[in-house]
Amino acid sequence: MSTSHLSDRRSALDRGVAYVLDFDGDMYGRDGRERIRWYEGIALTSTVQTLAVLWVMAIAVWMVGAEAARALAVVGVAFVVPMSIQVLYAELRGIDTRVVRFSGKRITWMVASGAPIAIFVAGFQHTASIDSTFAWAAAAGAAVAVASAVVGMIVRLRGEASGR
Repeated sequence: MSTSHLSDRRSALDRGVAYVLDFDGDMYGRDGRERIRWYEGIALTSTVQTLAVLWVMAIAVWMVGAEAARALAVVGVAFVVPMSIQVLYAELRGIDTRVVRFSGKRITWMVASGAPIAIFVAGFQHTASIDSTFAWAAAAGAAVAVASAVVGMIVRLRGEASGR
């Protein structure tokens, strides 16, 4: 059972979470065990839905016109941005969200969720007839950002492993 609702100082995020997760109600079961099973189901649904939506968008953008591609991009942003709330909430609750190791499963999930975003961006550039110079510059910038993030994680992990 969550203890998030026991805090003395409740932010807007805390109040929103308490409302959605219905800590004091029976929407997600009548005891801690039932509640945890519901939450596990919600996490599973979120994972499957994330992969499904990202891959549908990655494929669909190649089959639609420019206006529909722009609408898909807006839906994609509206779909992906709230995911940052998940990480923010966990970090605010004291959860260490750093990558400890790059296991096969972690790499598989990173590719399965990252590849459709790259495919979508390429399809959007093609469908919406974005200037190729801009597209290449954006792709190079994204590649540098991803590489920097990976290098930063590796350096931090090695520093922690050596006790620094």
